[in-house]
Amino acid sequence: MNHLRFKNQKGQGLVEYALILVLVAVVVIGVLTVMGPQIGNVFSSVNSSISSLGSGGIAGGGGGGGGAQPTAPNCSSQWTAYVNAYNNYQNNPTPTNLTAKVNAFQSYNSCSGG
Repeated sequence: MNHLRFKNQKGQGLVEYALILVLVAVVVIGVLTVMGPQIGNVFSSVNSSISSLGSGGIAGGGGGGGGAQPTAPNCSSQWTAYVNAYNNYQNNPTPTNLTAKVNAFQSYNSCSGG
């Protein structure tokens, strides 16, 4: 009779692990459902920033010749806002400061033609 009781306890432990796994999965799905759009916006911003760099931003695009560079617009206020937002995020990495940093970068990027 003792032998049967131990078998049931092993099955009970397996069921408990399965329930914990299901609970964790439900929590993860819930968090992703709520935070999904915000996470997607951050990835979209990063993706567009990387895409603009790949089209000739830093490296110059690998094109030929040393032609005259066009005059850049004055984006100093947007740059200052971005640097301030960046420093705020570095000192206090909260989602609000991250959003402010991304928005400031997008503002600078659109001003500078990126």
